[in-house]
Amino acid sequence: MRSIPLAIRATRELGLGSMTTFALYEFQRMTGWLRFRTPMKSWEAIRLEDLVRDGVPTDPEAYSVYRLGTERSFFFDPLADLSETLRRELHGRDESLLSEADEILKGQFRLFGGLPVNYGAPPDWHTFPSYEADPSPANVDLNAHWTVLHPNDFAQDIKLLWEPSRFGWTYVLGRAFRLTGEAKYAEGFWQLSESWREQNPPNRGPHWISAQEVAIRLMALVFSLYAFHPYLAEDPRRIVKLMETIASHADRIPSTLLYSRAQGNNHLILEAVGLYTAGLMFPEMRQAAGWRAAGRRWFEKALLEQVFPDGGYIQHSNNYHRLALEAALWAGRLAQLNGDDFCIDILEAIRRSSSCLGSMVVTSSGRVPNFGPNDGALLLPLTTCSFHDYRPAIQLATRILSMEAPFAAGPWDEASFWFGFNKDYDATPSKDETRQPESKEASESGPRREGASPVSFLDRSMGSTIGHQSFPQAGLYFLGGDETWGMFRCAKFSHRPGHSDQLHLDLWWRGENIGRDAGTYLYNGTPPWQNGLASANVHNTAIVDGMEPMSRAGRFLWLNWAQGTLLRYERSDDGILEYLCGEHDGYKAMGLRMVRSIIRGGDDSWMVVDDLVGGKHHTLCCGWLLPDTTWEASEATLRLDLPQGQATIRFDSPVAHWALYRAGMLIAGDQFIDRTETFGWFSPTYAIKEPALFFTASIAGPLPLRLISLWRLGGLEPVRLKVDWDKRASGQTDLSRIRYDQAVLDL
Repeated sequence: MRSIPLAIRATRELGLGSMTTFALYEFQRMTGWLRFRTPMKSWEAIRLEDLVRDGVPTDPEAYSVYRLGTERSFFFDPLADLSETLRRELHGRDESLLSEADEILKGQFRLFGGLPVNYGAPPDWHTFPSYEADPSPANVDLNAHWTVLHPNDFAQDIKLLWEPSRFGWTYVLGRAFRLTGEAKYAEGFWQLSESWREQNPPNRGPHWISAQEVAIRLMALVFSLYAFHPYLAEDPRRIVKLMETIASHADRIPSTLLYSRAQGNNHLILEAVGLYTAGLMFPEMRQAAGWRAAGRRWFEKALLEQVFPDGGYIQHSNNYHRLALEAALWAGRLAQLNGDDFCIDILEAIRRSSSCLGSMVVTSSGRVPNFGPNDGALLLPLTTCSFHDYRPAIQLATRILSMEAPFAAGPWDEASFWFGFNKDYDATPSKDETRQPESKEASESGPRREGASPVSFLDRSMGSTIGHQSFPQAGLYFLGGDETWGMFRCAKFSHRPGHSDQLHLDLWWRGENIGRDAGTYLYNGTPPWQNGLASANVHNTAIVDGMEPMSRAGRFLWLNWAQGTLLRYERSDDGILEYLCGEHDGYKAMGLRMVRSIIRGGDDSWMVVDDLVGGKHHTLCCGWLLPDTTWEASEATLRLDLPQGQATIRFDSPVAHWALYRAGMLIAGDQFIDRTETFGWFSPTYAIKEPALFFTASIAGPLPLRLISLWRLGGLEPVRLKVDWDKRASGQTDLSRIRYDQAVLDL
């Protein structure tokens, strides 16, 4: 009976359309319709002559020549010698690229941007990596049709199985091949792709379950067709076989668009881009026109619906934001090069998306807050930059949009090179390279401003004195001084949230993330690692009576969304003082208001005030996730020795209890919380968790309750930040004045 009210709540918050679409997809799967639409085949049964239009030559050598004359332009010329220009764009990182390529030849893959993991050469594509704690085999039939398999059927997280089969390694091998001309990299690609084909006939086994995985692999295969062309053309039968593989992938996607439409997230964007790519680039295929039309239609619809007016992304995640942006850049650039331009609304959505994401990038490192679900996805590994470096995506967006580049030339420009921008990177591409289509709406609103940057760019290497930035639809608000900045999470959700992170504060000092978001680690693991880091109790926020402010209905589903409201923002004229206040209604059923005020004084002082307003007796708890470093703790005060200086965090309230955790273990203070396995962990990318410090305290009593966290950065001199309070008739006190040395901000 519990499922009935759950379904009602899910329908109310997710929308009747999404629930109905998903139900129709499930009906098609359970009745066998999808199995009929996507029959299992052998690769031998897939023949080029059955795939192409009448009149297209199917003899391998003739087809290889025909392919080059289809007047379809990819990002780079498959026949050109790219080595010298590529060497320049690597900025001295040649060995880094070749080292990773050599690892792949040995059967080692860098999963989710982490360290190399040995899979074998060639790997068993159905085996989980050896570094996982439970290497037991899956109790499923790996030769079954994909419709009877479910990701939850496997003994381990299926993403660990899927990741190498996304073929991200083809980009590395292709780049190494075009840099050196060494056949071993092309031969390595061919051996790996052939072994994958042998173990994964169309629509059979786990690698055909998700059309999104199919689409990501399709894009990599298309890149490979052009990157390895000199090698493939030595035996044109390889080109035919690769085209048959690409066509089989494209053919798999349309049958399950219902599922991705119901999800309304990156699944739909990526599947649409995969279809659009196959349809646009291979017009000789019988189904090309349908692939292109469906791909273009759903890509445009998805992008316009999923990018918020302020540029935020619907999945409330920086990692998913980059994934969707890179997919859009791929489609947009292919359209530009082939005279199939998207309308100005699509380009504007890409501009807004890159603007929002770019505003969070730390200039010196390319890092962004570890905000929202982080599944380790990197769609386009086209540089030697780390997984955590977002500069390649933002720099590429500016090239495609003919805007001013926000970053100086560097190794992050290699992605732009592979997308066909191989001229002087200090100048924007010429108009004939990147045509900007106009629309009726654009002409009515005035001409497009040339040279304008799509990035609301701030130098986040340290802080910013430019002022407050806000992305209200994304629910992200920024404060900053010269050396420190913070990102405040206060969202009014219109699409399901991935994490329970309302009122979370991400804090940065001198380019380093000192108050951080834990990330994700695993979606499917042994308890408590079933997306356990999505909970509010491991975020830098406050919770009441140990209760989540939203109802968890599954690993990925939150209901009864806690809706946030920004109440006030003030900044002194000289920028020395800032004040921001927001609340969420996650405890309204208990008659409570959760309010957080954030005060910044200069570059060394932050005060976070958590107020619980309402009635009766409750417990208010606040926690902070911090770097794993040398520490000293006593009397609700924690001192950290960080590379950039000393930091002190003090709970400046008469707290009932305080505690410090590391890697799930209590290392100082009181054990006043029951379940702490997830405390003190940080996941920089998927399937990796590292020890961190988690500092938490609680206060209990009749309401109102107030818990204050005071941060001091860079030394132990006397506190320079002071606040004045005014008492209200209800007994609650409100901020009235903030002082920092001679600076004053009246509220």
